[in-house]
Amino acid sequence: MRKLRGIALLLAFLAVFAGSTWAQGVNARNLLKLARSAAESKDWAKARDYANQALQEEGGYLDAYYMRAFAYRELGEKKKAEEDFREVIRRDPQFLPTYGALADMYMSDKDWDKAERVFNDLGQQNDGAKWASYYRGVVAYMRGDLKKAEAQWKDTLAKDVNFAQASHNLGALAMARQEYPRALSLFREALEKKPENAMYRFHVAWAMEKAGQTPKALEGLKAILNENADNQQFWLLARALDQILRGQNETALKVLETVTKDYPSSLDGWFLKGRAALAVGKSELAREALNKAKELDPHFAETDALLTKLPPQASTPPPGPAPVPNDGSTPPPVREKIPSL
Repeated sequence: MRKLRGIALLLAFLAVFAGSTWAQGVNARNLLKLARSAAESKDWAKARDYANQALQEEGGYLDAYYMRAFAYRELGEKKKAEEDFREVIRRDPQFLPTYGALADMYMSDKDWDKAERVFNDLGQQNDGAKWASYYRGVVAYMRGDLKKAEAQWKDTLAKDVNFAQASHNLGALAMARQEYPRALSLFREALEKKPENAMYRFHVAWAMEKAGQTPKALEGLKAILNENADNQQFWLLARALDQILRGQNETALKVLETVTKDYPSSLDGWFLKGRAALAVGKSELAREALNKAKELDPHFAETDALLTKLPPQASTPPPGPAPVPNDGSTPPPVREKIPSL
């Protein structure tokens, strides 16, 4: 239901340097704007090339190193990405998002030792200890140690009571455990700290529904639809959940097809797609969606609960002898593989 399989959304990292105080010339700055535009379109080769040009225009331009590191990472050139992230840290060790971006890359490869070394370095920086605790909680969650994840996020809040991400992730952990009233309280706490956050608003509404407050959930979803149109992912998710709560599951499925296509790492999208498909009797579609949700987050107990409601899969009969067609007969049609969604 939440973005725990990475430290932060990629474009959130990219947005950090949009208002950076690092000095830059006009040409280099314009090239970086082009790189950022390419990154937002997920054209990472162009983003890399524009960042390279910005560095040729102005050597030592940290924003360009930072952008190029992301481009290299998304292009699979992780060694080069690592070099650029570390160059930014070397030149500006107080720019804390770089530590998270580098650790996120290590975490995606399950290189926990390297990630931990980054957290150790981060913890030595001013205001870095709370972020180190937060990221350690993410790693613990990814590794299935929910007790440690909870302890790390509580430690984050002990260091900074206004750390909204930690409150939100504790709420997500409560949702994973089906502790819905506690999840609602923690999501509300996160939203109070960042009232503009569409993800927090969506999860408050979802927790309201699970806590038996469906009318209030619908009010919350309506507010997202009216006020958060700039956040496509959670606007679409709010629309889909609103339709599910009104019994319009077929319509919700169409919306969720878009969500899972455009945001394939959205646990929210895959889970709700499975829920809606199950409600209209599309068992195989539900199974596919719920298995994807399970892959993204094996700790979300409600996924398991819905999977148990599916009919057992039909076993494949052992192959028999191949039929020999008569002269002039038409071969049997090929059974097409169901396309992935």
